[in-house]
Amino acid sequence: MQEIGRYIYRAHIHDTYYVNFSDAPAKVNIQSDLVMRYGNRIKDQNLGQLGAYSARNQRIAEIGVAGSLSRELLYLFNLDLMSKYEAKEPLLKDVWLPQTRFMAARQKGGSTDGFYLAAQGLHNDKSHNHNDVGNFILYADGEPVIIDVGVETYTAKTFSGDRYSIWTMQSAYHNLPRSMV
Repeated sequence: MQEIGRYIYRAHIHDTYYVNFSDAPAKVNIQSDLVMRYGNRIKDQNLGQLGAYSARNQRIAEIGVAGSLSRELLYLFNLDLMSKYEAKEPLLKDVWLPQTRFMAARQKGGSTDGFYLAAQGLHNDKSHNHNDVGNFILYADGEPVIIDVGVETYTAKTFSGDRYSIWTMQSAYHNLPRSMV
């Protein structure tokens, strides 16, 4: 179960940017206190620091503390614990997760300077896959350069036999090289 939590910082690019394969949004406001508390529970410094970083950088008025009264109370009751973590992005130099064929690498570990590349090898039995065999994204200095556009608003067509007629569900629009022959 610890690896599930660790995926969050392994897929973290910079600020609120996260790797966004398979219909995920590129920008995510994580539940900072939940991430920090989980990191504390499994004794993972990177996870605790990412939670503290996120808490200090989120615009509370815009997104709320955590979305529900019980989560907001947990946030408030854990401010002392939050203050024990340095607010820091892990910014890992490289990541390889063989089970999901996910890799990420940045030019300089601990920094957003330079290029960040993430790629995933896929197959058509993966949930939310867009009939792709792979995908990649590229960032420079923490900002997107080549992205996955994600998914449009789900409709009945999204879940029908016509799903691959929607442009956001086609491989050609998901950074997948294709033959022009």
